[in-house]
Amino acid sequence: IIIPTGNPTKTEVPEKTGYFDDLENAQWAAEAINALAEKGVVAGKGERQFSPMDNIKREEFVRMVVNAFGLEAADGEINFKDVAEDAWYYNDIKIAYTLGIISGTDENNFGTGKLITRQDMAVMTYRAAMATGKAFNYISEPIAFNDAGNIATYAQEAVTVMQRAGIINGMGGDLFAPNGTATRAQAAKIMD
Repeated sequence: IIIPTGNPTKTEVPEKTGYFDDLENAQWAAEAINALAEKGVVAGKGERQFSPMDNIKREEFVRMVVNAFGLEAADGEINFKDVAEDAWYYNDIKIAYTLGIISGTDENNFGTGKLITRQDMAVMTYRAAMATGKAFNYISEPIAFNDAGNIATYAQEAVTVMQRAGIINGMGGDLFAPNGTATRAQAAKIMD
């Protein structure tokens, strides 16, 4: 006769790994997401939920940039009508704006609630790196994106430098898709 040991009614629950339980569709970014969560750069959208395939908004990406680069408050004011002083992102936008990392979608609005474009994500990351004295090491030859003519003048240098540094890539078919949106997983991968 074999007598089971331990509590026969207790089932083994696998130990949770990482910070989030919903990264199965973003395994290519899971390591980056968890590393950034450990550093306090990113947070979830609910308990153990990162929502990696959700598109990222402009203010969410600014928070990532401020946290990732350790940017601190700078003197100055912002006059964006769509950025209330009591908004959770106010200080992040103020810091990034006064350091010259961001600008608005027009002179009166930052563009809160709008999805960030791929070219604006590149610009913000590039400017944050420049503001903090980070250097880019080129590891790739420049790509002649088939839609390079669609990249805004203000974003061309940032896109080129970050592509050559291996931080951003195209979307297939030698396209950059500058006005395309980005997911939270893609943004985390860039910040990592």
